[in-house]
Amino acid sequence: MKLKQIAVIHTPYKTPEECPCQACKSELIAEIEVLGKIRK
Repeated sequence: MKLKQIAVIHTPYKTPEECPCQACKSELIAEIEVLGKIRK
């Protein structure tokens, strides 16, 4: 199996433990940057 990176997540959290279990419980912003074309 060959894996290819398709996105990068930019977030203020440094560890998984810091991440809220639900996004609605946080006022901080995270952004997903999609790389290149994604095939459907």
